[in-house]
Amino acid sequence: MAKKENVMLLHRYDTAAGKRAFDKMQSVFIQPKYDGVRAVWDGQQFWTRQNKPILVPHIQAYLLERKIEAMLDGELIIVGETFNVTSGIVRQTYDSGAKRRLVYIAFDAPEYQKSYTERYAWLWNRLNPAPLENNTKSLPIVDSPVKVATAWRINRCDWALNQDMNDAVEFRLAKEVDAGWEGIVLKDADALHSYTRSYSCLKYKPTKFMTVTIEDFQPGRGKYTGTLGALICSIKDNSRGVKVSGMDDAMRDRIWHNQDIYRGCQVRIEYQELSEYGVPQFPRYKGFEKRNTND
Repeated sequence: MAKKENVMLLHRYDTAAGKRAFDKMQSVFIQPKYDGVRAVWDGQQFWTRQNKPILVPHIQAYLLERKIEAMLDGELIIVGETFNVTSGIVRQTYDSGAKRRLVYIAFDAPEYQKSYTERYAWLWNRLNPAPLENNTKSLPIVDSPVKVATAWRINRCDWALNQDMNDAVEFRLAKEVDAGWEGIVLKDADALHSYTRSYSCLKYKPTKFMTVTIEDFQPGRGKYTGTLGALICSIKDNSRGVKVSGMDDAMRDRIWHNQDIYRGCQVRIEYQELSEYGVPQFPRYKGFEKRNTND
């Protein structure tokens, strides 16, 4: 069984710590950030990060026929579909016709303890399909159920002193977002695989903001028992609401004990994308836009 500790998690590039980590990298692979479901292949079947089995018979058969026994880390995607649609099909516990639309994008080989340069070369040589090109988003059919993630390599020594390698990152981000992907991933070409969240692997996605209105307050649980758990907010011109978290402890207490003051206030949130229903995904509190207090 694949273990959660076999999956490397990413830090954000667009933070002070992320920028410092990037500045130390001498050679970087830039890959699209696919908006799919993380899946680990253990040589026999696929598992989620939560150690739940994933049923994808056509991809499993493809890998077994090629005797791919090494652990693979990647994502299951459906070309041209949203995460919600893809996730719903991945969660199906029967072999539906829709499952055959799934493609596995392999981007790492965790057990191969070499640099990412060598791990990526191993994926390329062992799996040997063509990489997933950016324009695949527009194609209705893919020719293979397994792809190696596309990668571009940039080297710090190739850049003149008056140039900024971050410009290449911004250029690549714009290209991948225009192609329909979620963002990009930056990987230190010289780093070994890590079994935890690592600054050798950074994610970068466009930041989106929205203003929502506080309608109610959800009580906290666990460490937040007795204080605010989340803000229940309404979205303009949308009958669906959104739960917002991300406040520090002091702000949670202040809001919880002054609910009448904060009800109706407008909150600025950061989010990744909108669901098919127009609801912000992974919303985070960023501050008040309009309020009746001095906060």
